[in-house]
Amino acid sequence: MLIAGCGGGDDTDPASPGGAPASTSEAVAFQMDAGHSGVANEPTPAFPLPPAWQRTFAGAVSYPLIAAGKVFVVVGDASFNGRPQLVAIDQITGLDAWPAVPIGTGFTAAHAYDQGRIFVIGSDSILRSFDAATGAGQWSTLLSFYQGAPPVARGGRVYVTNGNAVYAVDGHSGAILWTASTMGQTSPSLSTTGVLLTSACQSPPQSRRRSNPASPSSVAWRPRTESSPFPPVAL
Repeated sequence: MLIAGCGGGDDTDPASPGGAPASTSEAVAFQMDAGHSGVANEPTPAFPLPPAWQRTFAGAVSYPLIAAGKVFVVVGDASFNGRPQLVAIDQITGLDAWPAVPIGTGFTAAHAYDQGRIFVIGSDSILRSFDAATGAGQWSTLLSFYQGAPPVARGGRVYVTNGNAVYAVDGHSGAILWTASTMGQTSPSLSTTGVLLTSACQSPPQSRRRSNPASPSSVAWRPRTESSPFPPVAL
């Protein structure tokens, strides 16, 4: 699998140490941000862009996170005998920023970034925190069976779903702050007021839950019809 960086024109700030990118835009989760907007706060580039660097990996490569001057990807094990790895690439040079870190004992993993930390959960259901600057491990927390939905992180908290529950985990300590029952296996989406989750269409029709991440007792239940089979759950 190939990952490449492109650049051209004035994409760096000459006054910044080491030629750091002038823009503060970062990709910190699947589909750009914790709300999965897919929108980058960047000016439209002039095409064609000259390649700045490229990297080729034997295994499948995840969605990239771009933060703290680095590109973070999870690379699968092509032999199916080992573990996926968290790889940090210098955004400017394309070289390894620190040695790759093995993740879990399974074949898949997903990651998110917040406040100088990379949070990774693998098919062993262990959520791990790493220092984005050095790759040093910080803490690990065992959750229940993980099925692959990307986590999100913001404001010092990490949110993970496993198909049966959503977890809010303290990003500094790894402590589980609260859990709530849910249906379906989707990545949480964070708004300014809560955590948004969706579930697969059931019979009767699907429902949604919105919970306030800062106040676990605050729940808003939004069924599409009065016949929703799912009762409200206090977080």
